[in-house]
Amino acid sequence: MSNLPSNPDSVSKSNQDSASNSNSNPNTKETLLKEMKPLLDGLFIKIRQEMMKIKIEDLANGQIFLLFLLSKHETCNASDLGKHLGITSGAITGMTDKLVSMNLIIRNRSEEDRRLVLLSLTEKGKATVKDIQEMRYGLLNEIFMQLDDKNIINMIELFTQLNAIMEERNL
Repeated sequence: MSNLPSNPDSVSKSNQDSASNSNSNPNTKETLLKEMKPLLDGLFIKIRQEMMKIKIEDLANGQIFLLFLLSKHETCNASDLGKHLGITSGAITGMTDKLVSMNLIIRNRSEEDRRLVLLSLTEKGKATVKDIQEMRYGLLNEIFMQLDDKNIINMIELFTQLNAIMEERNL
């Protein structure tokens, strides 16, 4: 069970003071980060489990992630996708075969380099990504609707900061 109070607004003044002073005291920040780690781990596992329940057209999670990457980057070659997914371009070829047969992605030769095969979403692929996003956002909305406005505003600010940090790191 968590040590956190069930109502985030009931966090004691001393905990709030400790958190606000954490920027100046590295030991306190380190302690807070250690306390946060199991909470993040548990949250990520629970969110991932919920997201994995969302299945569409018998797609594996890796194939869904590949569709999302193509949605973000529009056109990629197998080696670029492999770098993002941490797998070989040969493994990407295996993953994409089913997506091509399902008419979710297409393979085209690069006009600049005919040896290079570029992958992109079809209209059906774009619609599938949109459907998955809507289902996932719907699930997250159900969860976040249970929070009060103040906590949602704080999360928006935090996610904005984290996204900026990740962008700086090219993640």
